[in-house]
Formats: sequence, structure tokens, C-alpha cells
Amino acid sequence: MGNNFGFRKWRFEIALAINQLNQALRFVWSSSPSWTIVAVLLVTVQGFLPLAALYLMKLVIDAITAAINAPPELTTDFTSIGVLIVLEGVVALAFALSSVAARWVSDIHSEIVTDYMHKITHSKSLEIDLEYFETAKYHDSQHRAQLEATFRPSKILNDFISLAQNGISLIAMASLLFFFHW
Repeated sequence: MGNNFGFRKWRFEIALAINQLNQALRFVWSSSPSWTIVAVLLVTVQGFLPLAALYLMKLVIDAITAAINAPPELTTDFTSIGVLIVLEGVVALAFALSSVAARWVSDIHSEIVTDYMHKITHSKSLEIDLEYFETAKYHDSQHRAQLEATFRPSKILNDFISLAQNGISLIAMASLLFFFHW
């Protein structure tokens, strides 16, 4: 009986967390849809670039192994290995550039979300009856909302972007391992 209660509580907490995440994502989307799309595209690119680097590294190792194990009478053409190494460098450069772009987009997007949050808290403050400003409970909650508006939306956004990027990389790596039987 006690175990069933624990499962229900755990399920309720997961449902609550998903609901809060859904609300946060809608909030971020409503603050700036275009920057949200750019951030999602960059996260997707950054999620797949490690997979491309890993796959190219496998091809380089396979090509070098084939060249080493080739019979001595066959001449080995190392240009294909050189091309693969150059492609590996291009992927590394693309990853570095996408990281810089993602940080830049994240900073701008965080500022937009923070400004949007300030706008909402300010407009809600104007809608409220003056009587509420005299109660300590309301004043404390509004003060906390104003303080957290500067960092909480940005933290939620950045944590979610990091989670999404790592999730994409995990799924891509698992797919690569599964389909290519490494």
C-alpha cells in the first residue's frame, strides 16, 4: 500500500514538472519566437556535430588501418585520408563557430526573455489595487518576482537548451551505434 502511494506521488511530481516546463517554454516562445527558432536550430546543429566528428574519426581510423594492412606491393593513396582529416577539421571549426553563435544567441535571447518578464511583472503591478501594496505578503511576493525576473527565465532557458542539445547528441550517438553495429 505504501509503495503505491510513493508511485502516485512520484507520478504527480513528474506531471507537475512537465506542466511547469510547458509553461516556461510557452513563455519563452511568446517572448521572441524568431530567437527561439534560431536557438533551436543551433542546438540541433550542435547536437549532431559531435556525431559527425565521431563518424569521420571512424573513417580516418578505418582508412589508416586499411593502408597499414595493405600488401606491400600495393601503393596506398593517402589523399583520401588527408581529405577525411580536413573534413574532421572543418567539423571541429563548425562546432567552435556554432558554439560561439549559440552563446551569442543565448545572451540575446536571455535578455529578451528577461525584458519580457519585467514587462509582465510591471503590467501586473499596474493592474493590482493599491490595497495590495500595503500587505507584507503581497509586497514580499512581488519583490521576489522582480528579483527573480532578472535571472530565473534565463536559467530555465539555458538549462533547457543544454538538456536538449545533450539529448540530441545522446539519441544520435545511440542511433549510430545501433545502426552501424559498432
